[in-house]
Parts: sequence; structure tokens; C-alpha cells
Amino acid sequence: MKKLIIISALAFLFFACEKEADPKQVKYLITDSVSGFSVSYTDESGEKQTPVFIPAQSEEDVWTMRFAAEPGQILYLSVLDTVPESFTRIQIYVDGKIYKQAVRDNDVTKPVVVSGVVPY
Repeated sequence: MKKLIIISALAFLFFACEKEADPKQVKYLITDSVSGFSVSYTDESGEKQTPVFIPAQSEEDVWTMRFAAEPGQILYLSVLDTVPESFTRIQIYVDGKIYKQAVRDNDVTKPVVVSGVVPY
């Protein structure tokens, strides 16, 4: 009987302890801009950064940002590319897998936006 109580207590402690979730590796990726774009995003601290213009020489140029984020943290990436010939693609990767992505459509006045929450 004593062994049963000890085993029950150990099992309770094992399942009652919450394990902290490990940080996830996040990568923002922007491609296919012909001449540059304005980007706004949330950074590693979860703060939204105001739009910044990023010049591009050709569609082959890429912009990336990498950081570690806690599960539950909000991810946000917004790009405005007003050159009609440019169909900018934006992607958010979490732990090396595409989490969200979007491509600009024919309306050059609308930004391309992807957002979500770092999964647990």
C-alpha cells in the first residue's frame, strides 16, 4: 500500500509540473521586389517596428530577419511595394517550416500582410 501511495504521488508530481516551452526560431523572408519596398514587422521583443524602406536592385534580392520567439508571441510582417511590375512574396518561417505566406496581387495600393502567433 505504501508503494502505491509513493507511486501515485510521484506520478502526480510528474504530470503536475508544467514544462516551459522552448523558444522557436522565426525567420521573416521578403523576395521578388523589383526596386524596393516598405516593411513593418514585430521584432524579437514583440514590438511593432515602423515602416522602413528597403532598397532592392532586382527580383533576386532578398530581405531576411531571424530571431528566437516564445510560443504565444505575435508575429506580424507587412510589405508595401508600389511598383506595378513587382509581385512581392513574403513568408514567415517557424523552426524552418513555412508558417504563413502571401504574394502581392494586382492592387499596388494594398500592403501584403501575414501575421499569426508562434505555435506551442
